[in-house]
Amino acid sequence: MKPKSGDPDKPGMLEYLEEIIGSNKYQSRIEELEKQNEVLQEQKREKGQRMNITEADLEKLNDSKNLAVDFIRKEK
Repeated sequence: MKPKSGDPDKPGMLEYLEEIIGSNKYQSRIEELEKQNEVLQEQKREKGQRMNITEADLEKLNDSKNLAVDFIRKEK
Protein backbone atom coordinates (compact mmCIF):
# COMPACT_ATOMS: atom_id res chain seq x y z
CA MET A 1 0.00 0.00 0.00
CA LYS A 2 1.40 3.39 -1.00
CA PRO A 3 1.80 5.97 1.76
CA LYS A 4 -0.53 8.38 -0.01
CA SER A 5 -2.45 7.96 -3.24
CA GLY A 6 -4.16 10.61 -5.33
CA ASP A 7 -7.00 8.28 -6.23
CA PRO A 8 -10.05 8.53 -3.93
CA ASP A 9 -11.14 4.98 -4.88
CA LYS A 10 -7.83 3.45 -3.78
CA PRO A 11 -6.70 5.13 -0.57
CA GLY A 12 -3.11 4.96 0.53
CA MET A 13 -1.94 3.99 3.99
CA LEU A 14 -2.16 7.56 5.29
CA GLU A 15 -5.74 8.02 4.08
CA TYR A 16 -6.65 4.62 5.49
CA LEU A 17 -5.26 5.48 8.93
CA GLU A 18 -6.90 8.92 8.88
CA GLU A 19 -10.24 7.28 8.19
CA ILE A 20 -9.80 4.77 11.02
CA ILE A 21 -8.68 7.41 13.53
CA GLY A 22 -11.26 9.90 12.35
CA SER A 23 -8.86 12.75 11.63
CA ASN A 24 -9.95 12.98 7.99
CA LYS A 25 -13.02 14.97 9.06
CA TYR A 26 -10.70 17.81 10.13
CA GLN A 27 -8.83 17.95 6.83
CA SER A 28 -11.06 20.59 5.19
CA ARG A 29 -10.88 22.84 8.27
CA ILE A 30 -7.10 22.46 8.39
CA GLU A 31 -6.84 23.48 4.73
CA GLU A 32 -9.04 26.54 5.35
CA LEU A 33 -6.89 27.58 8.29
CA GLU A 34 -3.71 27.10 6.25
CA LYS A 35 -5.06 29.44 3.57
CA GLN A 36 -6.06 31.97 6.23
CA ASN A 37 -2.59 31.68 7.77
CA GLU A 38 -0.96 32.41 4.40
CA VAL A 39 -3.10 35.54 3.99
CA LEU A 40 -2.24 36.73 7.48
CA GLN A 41 1.47 36.04 6.96
CA GLU A 42 1.39 38.13 3.77
CA GLN A 43 -0.34 40.99 5.62
CA LYS A 44 2.27 40.75 8.37
CA ARG A 45 5.08 40.94 5.79
CA GLU A 46 3.52 44.01 4.15
CA LYS A 47 3.03 45.81 7.46
CA GLY A 48 6.59 44.96 8.50
CA GLN A 49 7.93 46.44 5.28
CA ARG A 50 5.88 49.60 5.81
CA MET A 51 7.19 49.85 9.36
CA ASN A 52 10.79 49.55 8.15
CA ILE A 53 10.23 52.29 5.58
CA THR A 54 8.65 54.52 8.22
CA GLU A 55 11.51 53.92 10.65
CA ALA A 56 14.02 54.86 7.93
CA ASP A 57 12.10 58.08 7.24
CA LEU A 58 12.01 58.84 10.96
CA GLU A 59 15.78 58.41 11.21
CA LYS A 60 16.25 60.85 8.32
CA LEU A 61 14.18 63.45 10.14
CA ASN A 62 15.94 62.94 13.47
CA ASP A 63 18.90 65.20 12.59
CA SER A 64 16.58 68.05 11.59
CA LYS A 65 14.64 67.63 14.83
CA ASN A 66 17.82 67.80 16.87
CA LEU A 67 18.87 71.01 15.09
CA ALA A 68 15.47 72.57 15.78
CA VAL A 69 15.56 71.57 19.47
CA ASP A 70 19.07 72.99 19.84
CA PHE A 71 17.99 76.26 18.18
CA ILE A 72 15.00 76.62 20.52
CA ARG A 73 17.17 75.90 23.58
CA LYS A 74 19.67 78.58 22.53
CA GLU A 75 16.86 81.10 21.98
CA LYS A 76 15.72 80.80 25.61
